[in-house]
Amino acid sequence: HQGDTGATGATGDTGATGPQGDTGATGATGPQGDTGATGATGPQGPEGPIGLQSFINTTSTIDQAVATEESVIFNVNNALFGDIAHTPGDPIIYVWATGFYHIYTNLYHQEACQFSMFKNDTVVPGSIIGSPTGSSQNSSVVIVGITPADLVTPFAGAPGGFAAAFQVKNHTSFVPVVNLNGIGGSGSAIPQITATITILQ
Repeated sequence: HQGDTGATGATGDTGATGPQGDTGATGATGPQGDTGATGATGPQGPEGPIGLQSFINTTSTIDQAVATEESVIFNVNNALFGDIAHTPGDPIIYVWATGFYHIYTNLYHQEACQFSMFKNDTVVPGSIIGSPTGSSQNSSVVIVGITPADLVTPFAGAPGGFAAAFQVKNHTSFVPVVNLNGIGGSGSAIPQITATITILQ
């Protein structure tokens, strides 16, 4: 008969590691985490420059004989934008937005003269400019403020029906009539301008 099973022998050495199996399929994406806190607001940048809001440049290309306390006529609008209106051939410029305006005028005159800027038929302070000799130029630069109280001249084109009215007048010249012309004022004939005004808000 078969004899009894003998005792188990000692465990042999571990065999070499087998090759790595294939990578398993990627697991499902986990839930999105909470949104992080908002970062601090950076400093505000500098304010940009304010552009021109309203402006006009109008000129005279005609010879004019301007009597004392009469106005210069401007017959060509070279540039016009914003809350300003002017009809070519008319002496009055209408402005209806409040604020400060830079106004430049230049006249080419034949006789010694004195001209001034008027707002609503009142002399603008600092705008009375005289030229002691003829055949010259009369130039003026002023800064004028327009307040709601200045909007008193009826003008249908303004939203409220009223505007401030500007014009350049032969104001208290000694001679009864001042002639504006290119030849007498600068030695050049038309198309040399005889007068110009620029208003910038």
